[in-house]
Amino acid sequence: MKRDIEAELRKWKDEARRYPLLVRGARQVGKSYIIKKFGNEHFKKIVEVNFEQYPKYKECFNTLNPEKIIEA
Repeated sequence: MKRDIEAELRKWKDEARRYPLLVRGARQVGKSYIIKKFGNEHFKKIVEVNFEQYPKYKECFNTLNPEKIIEA
């Protein structure tokens, strides 16, 4: 199934200075599916952080500084 979001994800991937990708939206609309699919097709490694399964990881985003988020 081809989705419009795939073009946006490719655009994000091709940015010279790419920022971390945060995906938000309604439940059960295919966010996890499309991100996993895109990640597996375009990157060697991906990291998934599921805040519902591991709510303590939300603390990493008390700052929006990417270096501090990765460090946490």
